[in-house]
Amino acid sequence: MFRWLQREKRHSTQPNFMMSDDYKDLPGSQGPSVDDVRFEAIEFEKAVKGYIERHTGEWPKDVGLGKLIRNELHEYPMHPELPDLWPKFLQEAKELKALRNKIVHSDPSGLPTLSDLYERFHRANTLLRPFGFVGSTSRDKFCEMEWKGGHLHFKINDACYALNGPDINNLLSELDPSSRGKVHFKKGKLVSSKMLDYGYERCTYYIEECEPFELVEEESMALQDLLMCFLNDPELKYP
Repeated sequence: MFRWLQREKRHSTQPNFMMSDDYKDLPGSQGPSVDDVRFEAIEFEKAVKGYIERHTGEWPKDVGLGKLIRNELHEYPMHPELPDLWPKFLQEAKELKALRNKIVHSDPSGLPTLSDLYERFHRANTLLRPFGFVGSTSRDKFCEMEWKGGHLHFKINDACYALNGPDINNLLSELDPSSRGKVHFKKGKLVSSKMLDYGYERCTYYIEECEPFELVEEESMALQDLLMCFLNDPELKYP
């Protein structure tokens, strides 16, 4: 278990909850939407800059995406033991940059299908991002997390929340980009989210009868990790 979690001795335990019992997919939610593709296309530039920053220690400023792909990205190959990987990715990155421009400027001419676009951008973003990394700073907004009876109590930015198992499962489905906004809740509090940030960095989450809160994607991942840990082990306590 993670070092940042503490375990308490208790004689009673909370039941584990099956997420599939609490919601179901909405009709038509299986394929990506234009908004899904647009989000991944905008994330592509951030992913490229983040990859370069991890190699240089400095976030690229005042440098266009095309120039970064042409002049800098090739200097930091991923998996040198696979010599064919990086040249193929660089070619894909050049094509994605051109597609990104069309998407951002709402020019649909010559664009592939939504599913193809989403898969290509999502695959590139996944490759460029650090795998599974959730830093400690991503958890700074969350505190005082522990089970009290049938509810998990915690704070986000000093606002208090008390959620039961179905509530938590609904929140987990909204925190996950792959299911965000695509499910019908059968149990628990209603949960929704909106992208109110023009930079596509902070998502605002709404839980029925609770204070809304904003999280960047890394913080959403951190909250996912915490909630899943607590669902699976009722003896945990997060200070």
